[in-house]
Amino acid sequence: SIVPLIQPFEWHCLYIPLLPTSMHGFLEAPVPFIVGMLSLPAHFQDSDDLAVVFVEEDRIRLPKIPLPLLPNSEIMMSDIKELSTVLRNAFNSSTPLHVTNCVQDSAVSNILSRISAHLIALTDNLKACTITDVNDKVNQAALILKNAFLTAAPPQHRPFLAAFMDTQMFAIRADEILG
Repeated sequence: SIVPLIQPFEWHCLYIPLLPTSMHGFLEAPVPFIVGMLSLPAHFQDSDDLAVVFVEEDRIRLPKIPLPLLPNSEIMMSDIKELSTVLRNAFNSSTPLHVTNCVQDSAVSNILSRISAHLIALTDNLKACTITDVNDKVNQAALILKNAFLTAAPPQHRPFLAAFMDTQMFAIRADEILG
């Protein structure tokens, strides 16, 4: 599943591991979604606003809308490249995909751990960019100074972080950090 790849963040939108053909209407949802499908319906082949992952072809088609790059993605990818190779080599064509061995489990665990560490680093300085009401000991509230958070980030990271701060995933992660 792709959802564990975003840890420590959580997906709070539509998620359907395998969408039946009779329910392709869900693809019209005006919200973010992750949907597994055996094939993409013809009228979505040229959609401008969908990111499509073709798992069996090992390729991704990004939306035509420009997306800001994940900060330091090259570093993250090089960090997991060797583990990815170990994982690929550990698959045996005679064993069903849902049956894993300890080499695969270890590789997946290490990949997820490294991706998680990379994503955690995106919000490392969030606490330093908040104002907290210390007068109310029972209901302490913290206000994120978004401009300060963006200004503290390297300039090349700001387009991604600006878009990311407008997501529910960021809001929930901020609550976890500040809570």
